[in-house]
Amino acid sequence: MVVKHAGVHENWPIGDLVKATQTDPKSQIPGIAVKIPRFQRSLVWGDDQRKLLIESIHKGYPIGSLLLYKRPNPNGKVEVYQVVDGLQRTSTLVEYAENPLEYAPVAVFSDEFVQEVAAEYNTGAEHVRRALQDWMKTTGRLDSASGYESWPLKNYLDEFFQAKPDPNPGFIATLASTLDAVRQGR
Repeated sequence: MVVKHAGVHENWPIGDLVKATQTDPKSQIPGIAVKIPRFQRSLVWGDDQRKLLIESIHKGYPIGSLLLYKRPNPNGKVEVYQVVDGLQRTSTLVEYAENPLEYAPVAVFSDEFVQEVAAEYNTGAEHVRRALQDWMKTTGRLDSASGYESWPLKNYLDEFFQAKPDPNPGFIATLASTLDAVRQGR
């Protein structure tokens, strides 16, 4: 992502921009902070616009530059930048970093996987896609601590489809391998 300040163009990885906005010192980039100044308008993008931005990034499309103002800070240890243009994109990127599954399309799950889940629960593919989307929004992140594992998904699907719990080892293995593939971006 290109960041402009005082006539200088810099390329910052999106991850660095996100880290620079964090308030927790453990999550920040040492020596850099990006702040939202009071004069900025409020957030106005809806879910559709946010999802389009994330989709554009996944497709490799350019998303434009951000304009930052580097505040004078002669004695400070931290370089502070203020977002002048790009608030909607910046806030969307931060939100995506914190809750990636909120933006994940159900298309991350193959049609074959969706059909297998549909067969397991004797329901239609669209019903399965809706269940997976709801589960991803509830889970929020791609880590075990958030419940992004095969058993929590199996339990969620059992409850969603009002099915009797059935510890089908083959189905659990399919869930586990599919979730691993999604986590690794395959």
